[in-house]
Amino acid sequence: MNSSSPSIKFSIDQKAAYHYKSFTNLMNEASKMYTNRPFAHYFSNGKYKILTYANIDHLATNLACRWAKEARDVKVATLIADHNIDYLIIMLALMKLRVTLLALCPKNSEAAVVNLLEKTKSSLVFASKKHEPLVKSSAEKVKEKSIKMVTVDRLDIEASLNEALNSDYEKILDLKFSEDDIRKDALIIHSSGSTGLPKPIYLSNQYLINIISFLHMIKEVDPEADGLARDDVFLNGVPLYHVFGFYCVFQMATIGGSVVFTQNLPSSGDEIKHALISTNATLMCAPPATLEQILHQVKVDKEFQEALRRLRFILFGGAPLKRKTGEWFHKHGINLRVEYGTTEIGAIMAANMNSKSDNWSAMRSYIFDPRGNDYCVFETNDSSEPDIKHMYVRRDSPTLATNVSNRPDGGFSTGDLFKEHPDYPGYYIYIGRRDDILVMENGEKANPAPQESVIGQCPLVKQVAVFGNGRPCTAALIVVDEEQINGQDEDEIFETIFQAVEDANKDSPRHSIILREMVKILPKGKTLPLGPKGNMLRKKAESEYEECLDQMYKEFFEGHSAQGGNTKPLSDIDIESILIRCVSDILKVPESSLDDHHQSLFELGLNSLTATQLRSRIIKHIQQVPQNFIYRCPTIAGMKDALSTDGEQNLEDYAEQKYDKTMDILQKYIQKAEKELSVCESKKDISNEHEQVILLTGATGSLGSFILSNLLKNNAVKKVFCMVRGKGSNAIERLKESFDSRYLDSLLLSSNNSRLEVLSIQSRQGRFGLSDKLYHKLKDEVTTIIHAAWILDFNMSVDYYDQECIPFLYNLIKLAHRQTNPMHFHLISSISAVSNLKSSKEIEEKPYVEDTHVSMPTGYAQSKFIAEALMDYLVKKKNFPCFIERLGQVCGDTENGVWNALEQYPLMLMGGQIMKKMPKMDIKVDWIPVNDAANSISEIVLRTANTDYKSLDGFVFHIVNPNTITWPKLLDIMKSCGLNFESVPFQEWVELLSHTDDTNPASPLLPYYQANVDHLLNMPGWKTEKAAQMAPSLSKACPVGPDLFKKFLVYWKSIGYYK
Repeated sequence: MNSSSPSIKFSIDQKAAYHYKSFTNLMNEASKMYTNRPFAHYFSNGKYKILTYANIDHLATNLACRWAKEARDVKVATLIADHNIDYLIIMLALMKLRVTLLALCPKNSEAAVVNLLEKTKSSLVFASKKHEPLVKSSAEKVKEKSIKMVTVDRLDIEASLNEALNSDYEKILDLKFSEDDIRKDALIIHSSGSTGLPKPIYLSNQYLINIISFLHMIKEVDPEADGLARDDVFLNGVPLYHVFGFYCVFQMATIGGSVVFTQNLPSSGDEIKHALISTNATLMCAPPATLEQILHQVKVDKEFQEALRRLRFILFGGAPLKRKTGEWFHKHGINLRVEYGTTEIGAIMAANMNSKSDNWSAMRSYIFDPRGNDYCVFETNDSSEPDIKHMYVRRDSPTLATNVSNRPDGGFSTGDLFKEHPDYPGYYIYIGRRDDILVMENGEKANPAPQESVIGQCPLVKQVAVFGNGRPCTAALIVVDEEQINGQDEDEIFETIFQAVEDANKDSPRHSIILREMVKILPKGKTLPLGPKGNMLRKKAESEYEECLDQMYKEFFEGHSAQGGNTKPLSDIDIESILIRCVSDILKVPESSLDDHHQSLFELGLNSLTATQLRSRIIKHIQQVPQNFIYRCPTIAGMKDALSTDGEQNLEDYAEQKYDKTMDILQKYIQKAEKELSVCESKKDISNEHEQVILLTGATGSLGSFILSNLLKNNAVKKVFCMVRGKGSNAIERLKESFDSRYLDSLLLSSNNSRLEVLSIQSRQGRFGLSDKLYHKLKDEVTTIIHAAWILDFNMSVDYYDQECIPFLYNLIKLAHRQTNPMHFHLISSISAVSNLKSSKEIEEKPYVEDTHVSMPTGYAQSKFIAEALMDYLVKKKNFPCFIERLGQVCGDTENGVWNALEQYPLMLMGGQIMKKMPKMDIKVDWIPVNDAANSISEIVLRTANTDYKSLDGFVFHIVNPNTITWPKLLDIMKSCGLNFESVPFQEWVELLSHTDDTNPASPLLPYYQANVDHLLNMPGWKTEKAAQMAPSLSKACPVGPDLFKKFLVYWKSIGYYK
């Protein structure tokens, strides 16, 4: 640009920044280089006029000289005015004064202005007459600072141009620039304040020079990209107090191009059309909201359409654009291209800028270090969704704003999520904000952005917002586009929109699908709140529509009967017909496929969410049923029988049927083992105690994480294979996430640790989805299996566990089986498998396999009974070295108190805090800290590995804390830790819980409590002598006391669970 330095390039190598040293110096040089070239087209008296680079510099220089005295000793000055040609001139004038300029958006509230003035310590404010009252009232509220205000009238540009250039400008203005200026802050742009008060972001000269160089950087990386040309006329649709507007305007100064300032901003369709035609614009930028706004007019106005088509490209950014809008423009030859950046990181990503490319919406980074490495880094946001990436910028990026680091490594986390485009490798689609991720009641995470994007493509949808944070399922609020209805009635509108919801569900995780009952069309005239960039403000929307959402969830989970006063009973045929119709609709299967009425619906794909939906439909069309109804009666035949006039008796019969079913499932696996597994023989030398190769399942869970940590620290273990459900790198990421969340040493999981091999598996497949080579490697090398993976859900039936858990157990048994020297097999079981034993108050460490009724009447307990009975069969009939570690109630660890807040007792404790009541119980508290439990199990595993199991006094060990306290003592400890509540009888507490809404953390456990009151009040004791003999850690287990309980509270508080 500078005639004396023609080699200076605007590129990421920073030559331009080091040459010009300051943005103001760059503009000074541009005014000399491009003196008589047009820089600004502005609307005045009904037409567009032109100001050259020399004109702009002349006006800005004289203003700067006029205000030099006011700005003396001022470090930060503020400008608040509307975006127009005056704003450009005043901005340049103030920057010539070498103060740091705070560019204030005039739409800010008084509180926001006060906040920004205080935080930036601005002492001088330049305000247009229109905004003078706001500045005066704000200045009065600024603490410890006297604010001076300069009111700026509209500039008389023509008269000002006739004034001579101030002859002393070289004395008045500091025109000397050094390398010290490169990193000095020149401009402050503030955040939008959509989530609170706006915050100031300081931008250095280096930043400003880099951001206006962005299109040059793209051209450097991709020579085929469309760049800037000297004769380009750029119609700017974004204000200068936004960094996107600053970039779009001043990039033209790098090549001597010009910029159009429209009559108003935001501009109407007519104003944009007039500006395009009047100035012969070649380029344009606009926020997505503007493009959405003009779409209808462009469709019908061929002249407007042609004017847009003549543009080489239109840049947009700042918020998502509806895909259908972008596709329409692209299809009609209008070259839209998305760019991405933030005030903190500058402009760093863009679509393929080659006009021949169809890729207008997916972006890649264009900023690289001298070695060619990207300053942008894409990292997996959540191991459960490995294709969703969070983007951060490295600390050494020259595009970063001043002191914005928010990462331990000094970089900046954008909080924005992306997904690689399937058709354009290396290019990413923006899919939403990280803080938009919904953390649901059960801990599952849901990303609403893809769902909203798909639903938003429906022509009838004007706005959509998906919610679900802290809720059991997702819900959608819809604003209908009234212009698109075309005579459709309410039902037709809903069905059209719900089809779009179904399309969105196709690519959504099972836990985040949006059910029909959870879609709400808002009344006419209602809208969802938008931010300054046109982005939907989810948290504000959730607050505004909180009552509406609460009612939706209440009706869905508590049921809403449509029967009214109609008490006429339904026949069995009617009930069966309704059930079949509901199941068909919910599971999306034809009614004809539901001919086996004794088949478990969970086998057909029913899950906890759709089970709730089915219950809601039953209440609506048939009658009220308890919360756990579907789990107790998971077949059409069972539900039909229970819904007959003898329903209560049938439910009791059905519970008994589940015990029968438990025995049936057990016999099925014993018969398989009888046929498929030969009798084992042990010939190995058990003296080599340092050759243990262990295969562990469940390592991403709490107990499994601590067991894995123990094994990797123990020199007696040669290697650990970890089976983790998932794909590829997702498995190790899940392990690391589990370790990090429990404050365990994740360095143990390093890829350099040859003692650990993580296996990504498919648990439902016979060989776990492993290659034959790897499967046989395990078969040959593993000496011990520890099976700790099991789904814990008290509401699921034993049929469910026969699908989800027991087949995995049996396939592991087949892996462990060798006719000679079989692997030792350790099953982590549960005391619930035998805690219904009536004959003894203290249960011994031995198998109880004769009667299924020894297990609690839950699918989980019954499945553990099956597993234990299968172990007993293998030991006694197949000479198979199997061991059972019967696990009691596990609590948080003794170091950090990390205890999953969604487990039974944390839910009870927090639910009780909301109710201000806790239940009285005459029971022992034998909770064992998870690290003590893991230590005990690890010790038993390693001790038994080098022992002939036949020489042991049994193969069942109780992992229960022998150092107990009473429940009343626990309640005293809770009170001593600051919890405030009244103690009431357990039955009364359960009754009170039944009257709370589903926001009570304990409400999901209500069916379990209602069904097991007697059992919970009469829990047996547990002998632990055998386990303690094998595991010294068990005897030393920490009892629950004030210190440990405080750690639980501190942890729950750190994750926002306990206030």
